[in-house]
Amino acid sequence: MTLAALSTKEQRARENRAYVRRLLLKRQPAFAAALAAAERDLCSPACQCKQREMIAHRLSTALAIDRP
Repeated sequence: MTLAALSTKEQRARENRAYVRRLLLKRQPAFAAALAAAERDLCSPACQCKQREMIAHRLSTALAIDRP
């Protein structure tokens, strides 16, 4: 698989995840909040993977997209 094809698939996967999060926030906000909290707990403060920042960014992006 070429680098361009991999990049395209990764971008599509990110877009799909963001879309699903937006739907979840609209239709099941309590579950979406619980899921976000669980994801925050997955990464300990000592973790260097920056997962918390990534999740927070995705959620804030999803919320910003839904605003009129």
